[in-house]
Order: sequence, then C-alpha cells, then structure tokens
Amino acid sequence: MKKIILGATAILFVGTAFAQSGANTFNVSELTINGAGNSGSVNQAAMGGKFNYSTITQTNANSADVVQIGGNDSYITQVGLNTANVNQTNDGTGTGYQISRLDQNGLNIADIDQTGNSNFSNVTQVNTTQLLANEANVQQGQVDATSQNNISTVQQDNDGNFVRHIQDGVNNISLSRQVSAEMSAPALPMVSYLQGSHITQTGDRNSSTVLQNGDNQSSRVTQTAAIGGAVLGATNEATILQNGENNISEAFQNDWTMTDADNTLMVSQTNTMVLAGPGSSSLVTQNGTNTHTITQNN
Repeated sequence: MKKIILGATAILFVGTAFAQSGANTFNVSELTINGAGNSGSVNQAAMGGKFNYSTITQTNANSADVVQIGGNDSYITQVGLNTANVNQTNDGTGTGYQISRLDQNGLNIADIDQTGNSNFSNVTQVNTTQLLANEANVQQGQVDATSQNNISTVQQDNDGNFVRHIQDGVNNISLSRQVSAEMSAPALPMVSYLQGSHITQTGDRNSSTVLQNGDNQSSRVTQTAAIGGAVLGATNEATILQNGENNISEAFQNDWTMTDADNTLMVSQTNTMVLAGPGSSSLVTQNGTNTHTITQNN
C-alpha cells in the first residue's frame, strides 16, 4: 500500500506543476458566481501538447459543466444545491493528463468522466441538507486503452452517501471513504442502505479501498486483471473496512481467463451501533491464486 500512496502523490504533484506553470498553460478560465440559480459552463480545447486550467466557485443553487481536451486541470467548489459534470480527454495523440478536484457542500451530485493518460479525480462531498443525497460517479479510461494510471478518491460525509467508480486501464487505484451521521434516517430510495460504494476495475494492478462508518452500509468491489499475477505480484487488491450496523460486503476478483489472477482481499466488519438489528454479511468470490482475510465483530 505504501507504493500506491507514493504513486498517487507523484501524479498529483505533476498535475499541480503543470497547472501552476503559466508557460505551459494554453487556456485559463476562472469563474466566481454568487447568487441563486447559478449555472457555469467551460469548454476548453488545447491541442498539440498544450494545457487547460479551469476553476469554478459557486454559492446557492449551482450547476457546473466543464469539457476539456488536452492536458487538463479542473477545480470546482460549490456550496448549496450542487450539480457538477466534468468531461476530460487527451488531445487524440496520447498527450496530456487529467486532473479533477471537486468540493461540494450541501445537496450534492457529481459526474466525472476522464479518458487519457494519467487520470486523477478527487471528490469531497458534505451533505448539510439532511435530504440523503451525496452522489458521485467517476469513470476513467473507458475508451482509450492506453490509459496508464487511473486514480479516483471520493470522500462523503453525512447520511445518504453513494459512490460509483468505474476504471479501465493499466494501473487502477480507487478509494471510497464514507461517514454517516448515524441518525437512523431512512435508507436511500429503492435500496436498503444509507451508504453505498460500487467499484468496478478492469486491467492490471487493480487496487481498491473502501472505508465506511455509520449504519446500513453496502460495498461491492469487482476486479478483473488483464493477466495473471504470477510475474507482477498481486494484480487485484481490495481492502474493505466497515464500522456500523447492517454491514454488507461483496467482492469478486479474477483475471480475464478466470484462472490465474493473484488476488488479495481483506474485509473487516464491526457492528458498533447501539440499535438492535442485523450484523454483518460478506460474500467473496476469487479465481486464481488467492489470499483473503475476513474479520467480523457483532
């Protein structure tokens, strides 16, 4: 795990360096909007190795749409009723990187779509409305098979958290951190959980971490490595930590041939709630050379 953290830090540093280098930045857009019914839209294209930089700051009822082509940085801060859509791709030659940072405070919905080399997405959502709505969808490298690094981190606070990571590339890393207010509010519509995390990873070197603290929590991790892990070491790694009441965990790990992936899985579930109710359940399916540890405390 230490190598993974260093890799994520390195990519973030490179992206920050590009964003702060005026000589390398081709398009720069900065929007600050205060008031009711805010809508912001940015469309940037920088071809031939040039770079885009965009910042949007909004308060009250907010909608932000960012489309970037090239080497891309997008930073969005929203307070109120928030919706954000970010679409980033390289310039068609494989040149460029994708960095998206999104901070939302209120009633929050986020959609991030990144295609190209060196994708990094960071989403932080804090639900202050008690209306059960932090939702984040992150998709990385689904079209460009040359994607080398996919990193997605999502942090969600208060009731009604849902995140979906979809990654396809060579070096996939995802992190979901969800903290519920533990107020026994009703579950999310049409489902039986207050916190949901769905992670799908396809490619080599898949790594996934899910941290959930609250009640009525569901985690689903699906990992498929392109080749077996006998040479490269672990190709599918997953860690799931759930603290609360009614913890549900599902994990599926294999390679494309479903024979020789090198899978490592750790699941830890602890019922820390005072309320009476169901404890923890864990379903694990692994194909290949497998290591798994499941710890349940109720």
